[in-house]
Amino acid sequence: YNSGIIGGGVYAISMDSNISNTVFSNNSAEDGAGVMNYNSNNIFTNVVFSGNSATNEGGGISVEEFSEVVMINTTFYNNTADEGGGIYYGNPDFVVLFNSVLYGNTAATANGAIGGGTIGTGSNNNASDIDEGGLNTNTFTRITTDPFINSIDPDGADSIWGTSDDGLVPDGNSELINGGDSSRNSQANDLAGENRVQDTAIDI
Repeated sequence: YNSGIIGGGVYAISMDSNISNTVFSNNSAEDGAGVMNYNSNNIFTNVVFSGNSATNEGGGISVEEFSEVVMINTTFYNNTADEGGGIYYGNPDFVVLFNSVLYGNTAATANGAIGGGTIGTGSNNNASDIDEGGLNTNTFTRITTDPFINSIDPDGADSIWGTSDDGLVPDGNSELINGGDSSRNSQANDLAGENRVQDTAIDI
């Protein structure tokens, strides 16, 4: 619930790090409402971007200035921007996604899911309700129905992220179940502390 001109949740400038088991929720900014990744090489694992809003670019995250970003089991839900509701980045920046889902993100002008560039060709095992940003050139699942158990209440009845009642957990009948590549995520537990692999493969 933070706000700023650039990077409402986090302004990562000239830093290389691993960010895991973190939620960026209901932040606002002109650019990069959840995160502004500027001239930085970061890896995001088991991360949620939910309900962030940018007046310009990158509701969830904006990646700019020679950055490289890897996203593993990352969820983008209900983020908004003028362009790139979920993710915004421009060349020559580089973004790769594994086991990640984009759902319910919107943009006033263009590209509700991914705007500005095309995701790295090495990306795989991702899902989205919008076919854009190069998703269709990689291993990609098109979502046609809500894939979560309770997206209306993302942080659950207790209003605390990372607990058993979180709403952005894959529904048992959704395409996200067993849809990921287990080799991409070495963490044993998810954001809520549950086993990361529940069945034959990791969920998206």
